[in-house]
Amino acid sequence: MNTTVRNDKNNFFSEWLEKLQQESWQLELLISGLALFGIWESQSVIRRLGYYIDVNASSAYEGYGNIIVFTLWAAWGIFLINLLLHIIIRGLWIGAIGLRYVSGDIDFDKLDYSERFSRFLKKKIGSFDNYIERLEKLSSVLFSFTFLLVFMFVSFVVLNAIFALMVKVILNLAEDPEDLQGAVTAFGFLFYGLGLIVLVDFFTMGAFKKVNDRSFSLIYFYVYRLYSTISLSFIYRPLLLNFIDSKYTRRLFFLAIPYMLMILFLGRGVSLERHGFFPDFRAREFRTSIANQSANWRYYDDKRIEHNATFVDGDRMPPKTPINRFSLTSFEVEGDLLQLFIDYRSNHHNKLEEDGLTPFRKHGLKHSLFFPGRNRLPEIKRLDSIEAASIRVFNRVARGRMQEADIASYPTMEEDIKYWMSLEEDDLKYEKSQLRTRYDNLKEIEITKQLENTKKSIIDRYQYWIDDRQLSVSESLFYEHPNLHEKGIMVYLPLDSIPSGVQRFEIRYASDGSQLLSLPFLLKR
Repeated sequence: MNTTVRNDKNNFFSEWLEKLQQESWQLELLISGLALFGIWESQSVIRRLGYYIDVNASSAYEGYGNIIVFTLWAAWGIFLINLLLHIIIRGLWIGAIGLRYVSGDIDFDKLDYSERFSRFLKKKIGSFDNYIERLEKLSSVLFSFTFLLVFMFVSFVVLNAIFALMVKVILNLAEDPEDLQGAVTAFGFLFYGLGLIVLVDFFTMGAFKKVNDRSFSLIYFYVYRLYSTISLSFIYRPLLLNFIDSKYTRRLFFLAIPYMLMILFLGRGVSLERHGFFPDFRAREFRTSIANQSANWRYYDDKRIEHNATFVDGDRMPPKTPINRFSLTSFEVEGDLLQLFIDYRSNHHNKLEEDGLTPFRKHGLKHSLFFPGRNRLPEIKRLDSIEAASIRVFNRVARGRMQEADIASYPTMEEDIKYWMSLEEDDLKYEKSQLRTRYDNLKEIEITKQLENTKKSIIDRYQYWIDDRQLSVSESLFYEHPNLHEKGIMVYLPLDSIPSGVQRFEIRYASDGSQLLSLPFLLKR
């Protein structure tokens, strides 16, 4: 009885799927259209994520963040191109069906072509129904092929990310990472060697799974299961197996890797060059020479805004460009102060730690609920401890529990205790508030000292020159730049003795005086 009911359910489900797949083109078009709209609009989300990682990620996590952004952009490109092709082919299929209703099949006799061309076209094209069927197959397969491509790419990225994470764990086991370089190399050969075997099996459509040797099957089974799990390939394996068991879809499978590489690298790498004699601002070679003869928009707030505004499409928000270490407020400067923003970077963090400064917040990942990441300065902790002890003693005095004989137990507070014991009850309440204010002021002084030392450590890494004149910093402020909320220092440099006209502002390393950056600006009086 149970078997009969189960068979009836299976038959009903199979019939339902058969009917659904005949009508699936409507769902395909609907999903493709909505997905294309969402994918196109998601550019700003991915871009903002990239901005956030550029601005906020520490050096230890920046690589992982960039991998995530790269994966999202790759998936975005695959979805955009494939779904656009799907809509075009499906639209062509619908147009062909409409034409068939009006014109029927292709009548080669009415075309009156020569025998050679008629024979060739009949062989290549066949009937119009065959053409419609080929369009139907291609559009249906292309929809699922899109998701297969994305899953395969994500598997590749996850596999490499897990290897990088495991290497980091291995290196953290030793005080000196150099001691484990040999172990890391051996692990890399083992990890990618076994992965290569699984990859060969993947592209030969299971050649190693067909080996009947019991020992080999047992060993390879566990290797296969391991890489299947860590690469997440078990998620799309049914889709993959259904792809390679058919001759028609198998052809697309073999095109997956070259097609994916073409989308990822060829599309982004192709450009049209028509300014051969114009310097490339991004060139690594002759960077100093090019900078000395150029005004790069990346280093001026106003020029960066103007540059990004040229890419605004309709009501879209203009894209942003992260600040590249330094940025002048304006190319044209009016008045006697030059404003320079210094972006706070990981190398600044390392230098501050070398200078013995304690960060206000702990570096790295945090969670606002479980790991808020707050960090108290050693001097503040010391003052907190002294304040707590002082409050406890003060409370003993206020409650009348302090005797003359007890004063000797608190040698550092002897004068304060005697003063408190001489006060009336109303004066004691005021004195308690004054006691807290006194320690708050001491903490304020320590915080101010820390902030000043932080700014000085960053600013003093560089020298600031115009021609042969070295400029001294007249004022500096912590600043969160409105560009992408980059955090850093805004430095004000006096220009009293600088004549008007085009001037060249140079930033040099204080350690050896070598030039780091050269920025022209127009000084107006």
